[in-house]
Amino acid sequence: MAPPDFIIVGQIGAAFGVKGWLHVKSFAQPAENLLRYKPWYVRGKKIEVNEIKPHGDAFIVSLVGVNDREAAQEWKGREISVSRSILPKAEDGEFYWHDLIGLEVISPHGSVLGRVDSLMETGSNDVLVVKAGNDSNRELLIPFIKDAIGKIDLESGVLIADWPVDDL
Repeated sequence: MAPPDFIIVGQIGAAFGVKGWLHVKSFAQPAENLLRYKPWYVRGKKIEVNEIKPHGDAFIVSLVGVNDREAAQEWKGREISVSRSILPKAEDGEFYWHDLIGLEVISPHGSVLGRVDSLMETGSNDVLVVKAGNDSNRELLIPFIKDAIGKIDLESGVLIADWPVDDL
């Protein structure tokens, strides 16, 4: 587990070839930003990258000390983290996903809809996954678009969403 000021920016996938290379999926936008974020941490430990190359819509990477396919397989599924401090400051009206997670979501009329649990990409727009009320099994999927999302106040931990609350 990475220290609390670290954020997840990618995930290591399956081995690539027989020389210890690994697939890496970037969570950065654009994906190439992952190449600028250094150093990388896996499970709270700093890792050294020998080389990284684009590969389709992801990357392949060679890590120091990972020299064969068997050693590479042990890394599969591990998350890549970086220090929050190396990320550029978000522009006005822009937000990092990790800053939205945990915000309380309320309607414009003050009804509590739940808390942002995660976000997902759908191709057309991002979607907030909101755990609704006290029932952690109920989710609201709210598109992250101008018509649905109002004010976002990171300091107070609140996001205003204009979303139906009839069934909560």
